[in-house]
Amino acid sequence: MKPLAKLLLQIVLLPFGLLYGLVMELRNRFYDRGIFKSRKFAVPVISVGNLTVGGSGKTPFTIFLARSLQKHFTRIAVVSRGYRRKSTGLQLVSDGENIILGPQKAGDEPYLMARRLPGVFIAVSEKRSTAIAFLQKNYAPDLVILDDAFQHRSVMRDVDILLLDFSQTPRRNFPFPAGTLREFPHNRQRAHITVGTNLKRQDPLQKIPAVDFFSFSVLGGLRDLYFRPAGKLSDWFGKEVTAFAGIAHPENFRQALVQAGVKVTYFKSFRDHYAFTRQDIRELIEQGAGRGCHAILCTEKDLVKLQMLFTEAESKTLPIYGVELILKITKPRQLLQKILTRLKQEE
Repeated sequence: MKPLAKLLLQIVLLPFGLLYGLVMELRNRFYDRGIFKSRKFAVPVISVGNLTVGGSGKTPFTIFLARSLQKHFTRIAVVSRGYRRKSTGLQLVSDGENIILGPQKAGDEPYLMARRLPGVFIAVSEKRSTAIAFLQKNYAPDLVILDDAFQHRSVMRDVDILLLDFSQTPRRNFPFPAGTLREFPHNRQRAHITVGTNLKRQDPLQKIPAVDFFSFSVLGGLRDLYFRPAGKLSDWFGKEVTAFAGIAHPENFRQALVQAGVKVTYFKSFRDHYAFTRQDIRELIEQGAGRGCHAILCTEKDLVKLQMLFTEAESKTLPIYGVELILKITKPRQLLQKILTRLKQEE
């Protein structure tokens, strides 16, 4: 959309955005004053969330957090809503040993977390309290992490971690649908810990509003269609590839590949949580083969939905690999210590 058209649309939608923001503000006041009740669980609860719609790095951060805390807790559970999944109600995605649901019924992110977090229970539910109660009764976790739950205040949390997406401009942003805010920015004060995400390494940190920690996303190893290790991204340095991404900010993936020295000859952007079809795959293969590419690269989040769409012959002719997205946190030991200290205070 052209800048002028985008600005005009934002002006038209501004009253609706302000109304949405005011409704959320009233809701927050009701929770703050105890008119709306938050349920307290015996198990410690950590919430990971953000102020904006999509793309702030919640899934990589939740994976990082669960892995880091496995040294201190033996039975960790992650609860997510399972956005755009083709199922409803409470669903167990992983019992810690077996992945029970595929990406369609689990949702892209919960299924990816199940792949990346062996030994961790993963459940999805529109009502997080229902999932926590189920996990407590059947699996007795000693820690629960709520994914994308900063606005989900019906469950009390011992640690509230807020991810602030600095790829967006907070001063020019408005509540949905005029902008991408889920609530007014001052509500960040509810958070116990704030983490700045989607920063570039060259960003001048002194110009960024105060946060407790910063994070940077880096590309890691490769996975094949069956999520088996398939080498390193550096193996494709200087080689021509086709790439695509169906995430909130697909251009970030293309730029990261280029910065890693990969020659992205053809790139296709899809909307976040896009449901890929055989036609999409055929087009990607045709574009890649016609340009002399050696492989197709995508994000892990996209890879989880593609296993049934590639034929064996296609995967051999032009192999497809998912690139791991790894979160790097500044001062990770201090972050972990701050979380553990807060949990101990809440016992």
